Amino acid sequence: MTNPSSKFKQLNALTKKISDTRTEIERMETKGASGAGMVKVTVLGTGRLTKIEISPSIVDPDSIEIMEDLILAAVNDALNKRLEKVTEEMGKISKELPDPLNLRMLI
Repeated sequence: MTNPSSKFKQLNALTKKISDTRTEIERMETKGASGAGMVKVTVLGTGRLTKIEISPSIVDPDSIEIMEDLILAAVNDALNKRLEKVTEEMGKISKELPDPLNLRMLI
């Protein structure tokens, strides 16, 4: 017979590991580039776009900062809308899950 105390310890350890991993992933920065490095972006592990850099050689140098800000805002708007849809769909699924406090599942 399985020891419920042991199962709770395993569950707590796994929960902490998941939480720590999630935090680590959220803090990760990833950089991407295109056009031989003429356009560069930085994203966090959350999917949030944090920086866009456009080489002055491919646009009017006076409008680079405005373009970067507008692109950043548009991408983050799309990411926010995506997150809302994902949250809505996952909420539908989570209603079907058993109550996590139901201890009979752990025995």
